[in-house]
Amino acid sequence: MNELTYLITGLKFGGAEKQLLLLAKEAISTGYKVTVIVLLHETDLEKEFRSIGADVINLGLNKINFLIILNRLRMIIKSKNVKLLHSHMFHAVMIARLVKIFSRDLKVISSAHCIDEGKGLRGKLYKITQHLSDYDTHVSNTALNEFLKSGAYVENNSIAVENAIEFKTALNEDRKDFLSVGRLEYEKGFDVLIEAFKLVVNKYPEVKLTIIGQGSYKDELITLIQDLNLNKNIEILNPTVDVFSFYSRSKYYISSSRTESFGMTICEAIAMRCITLVPELPVIKEILSSNYPVDYIHDGTVESLTEKIIQCIENYDDNEKFIGDISDYVYNKFKVEKVFSTWVKLYARVMK
Repeated sequence: MNELTYLITGLKFGGAEKQLLLLAKEAISTGYKVTVIVLLHETDLEKEFRSIGADVINLGLNKINFLIILNRLRMIIKSKNVKLLHSHMFHAVMIARLVKIFSRDLKVISSAHCIDEGKGLRGKLYKITQHLSDYDTHVSNTALNEFLKSGAYVENNSIAVENAIEFKTALNEDRKDFLSVGRLEYEKGFDVLIEAFKLVVNKYPEVKLTIIGQGSYKDELITLIQDLNLNKNIEILNPTVDVFSFYSRSKYYISSSRTESFGMTICEAIAMRCITLVPELPVIKEILSSNYPVDYIHDGTVESLTEKIIQCIENYDDNEKFIGDISDYVYNKFKVEKVFSTWVKLYARVMK
């Protein structure tokens, strides 16, 4: 099999989308022809996919053309003689499973990227369409176990395949300030981060924080920044393809997430040798090992996060050896060649 066909919900600046971009790039570099079929008309990363040589097909799904899009996908699969369809994110997973009804020889891999999707209505939909998926994956054992508990996945038909991480080594010599990257949604905890940063600013008035992301909480977070008189200390920027330029010039990285499926930006920041504060979540122990120093772990409260940020500022010189060791650990565990090799083995198993 020298062709890979992926189906994804959209191409926004998100973790799942970036992950697929990394895998597609690695696949093409090793000789595969890659087709990426996109359900929604979201094009933030489309140029990046095309630049690496991927064939991108936008279906333009909306609220009224579902059956038309389902049929169009079926026709694409037939005309391209697709044998294996690897779907990413909830809506793409559901549609891939439905199209299998009309393409019985098609093999379908379902990849979830959100830990909470195994619950509620979405969890039920995963469960009742389970028979239409040949194999299911999640991005961590922590997230996979949540899906198994809810019945969204079944144990003998699912595994965790951890995310690959992109590594860039060009670091700014004059690194300073704080960075946080993620969707501007409740589960990312940016409200807690902003409130904690206010207390840090009271002690260190010159510190600055850049938040990169987009989401439904953006206006609320901007209002919070204004109410706390932090306009000179905190800025919120839209997502960018060049996010690594921000990692390279930031001394510290903060994750304030209330929940995580994997923590890709945490690994990216560590790989870029940022001093990284992380939340006390089960998945963090899984991806970083239980040896991650408690000095860099907060419990998700404003008080804990404030304390850890101030500790980082006051003890920076003591952090350098630690961050080198953990950066090497992350590099060896999540390099893209290793992760893509896992996928290739799974593709071969499914196609047997």
